[in-house]
Amino acid sequence: MRRELRIAVLLLGLLCIAAATRPQTQSSDWEQAAGGKMSFDVASVKRNKALTGGHTNIPFTGSLFTPTGGLFLVTDYPLGSYITFAYKLTGSEAAALRHELPSWAVDERFDIEARASGNPTKDQFRLMLQSLLASRFRLAIHYETKESQVLAIEIAKRGKLGPKIRKHPADEPCPTPGPNAPPRGTTDAEGFPRLCGYLSYEASHASGEFRIGASGVTMQQVASSFSSSEVFGTYPWPVIDGTGLTGTYDFVIEFSSDMPAGDAPYPQDPNGPSFVTAMNEQLGLKLETTKAPVESFVVDHIEEPSAN
Repeated sequence: MRRELRIAVLLLGLLCIAAATRPQTQSSDWEQAAGGKMSFDVASVKRNKALTGGHTNIPFTGSLFTPTGGLFLVTDYPLGSYITFAYKLTGSEAAALRHELPSWAVDERFDIEARASGNPTKDQFRLMLQSLLASRFRLAIHYETKESQVLAIEIAKRGKLGPKIRKHPADEPCPTPGPNAPPRGTTDAEGFPRLCGYLSYEASHASGEFRIGASGVTMQQVASSFSSSEVFGTYPWPVIDGTGLTGTYDFVIEFSSDMPAGDAPYPQDPNGPSFVTAMNEQLGLKLETTKAPVESFVVDHIEEPSAN
């Protein structure tokens, strides 16, 4: 079950909540909530030849965001990363996108510096980037439903969850990331993260194991976070929620990676439980291969960028 294990290892601490899928002619809930179509006031797009390492003033993954006063500044990023951020693609959607793009869009890097009036939110920056991609790269997309191979998260034993997952207490405060929130990695007395809606990922240095935890997340969000871009190679499999559980949950899972030593970001414990074993014993969940209709992101047209 090595491939299922890599789902967790490749998360690298970031919860990527799936965007609602829809036809191109309709806006998703998050797009409508952010205000609909909008554009930058000014924008510059340049190829990056230096390849000094990517930098962005806005985290492209996860929910963390610090207002920038309208500045969008990203250097040395591939076009796929810009598209993934602009449309809130899941990990599996982002991996599939790579196979739809021409070679220049995969191999070359671009710098984008743009400004907008006011103090846009993260989702408003996404909407502005959508407009920029359409105008400078002539990007046209649509969504379509396809029957696809998927991994479904299911309850291992009907009616029974593991000791490391609980229904989020209705009367318990649930702070989200922000300037007044508790530091990331802070846990309550039972070891669950205090921050809600954020997937924490860290090494358990004493044991050589990895720890993943979250509070106040739906099982759909957990499934979305497990959709990793490189887990299944050429044909990445989305991960879907098949538990039937409603509401929000808190969970913590500790496991040991069986990735090659050079690929793992932290020291490993060769005697620790695999992700699949830990998922079953600690959370009472399992991964099952199945087929399901999946909304797919499709690129209809794209061109090399126009001059500034």
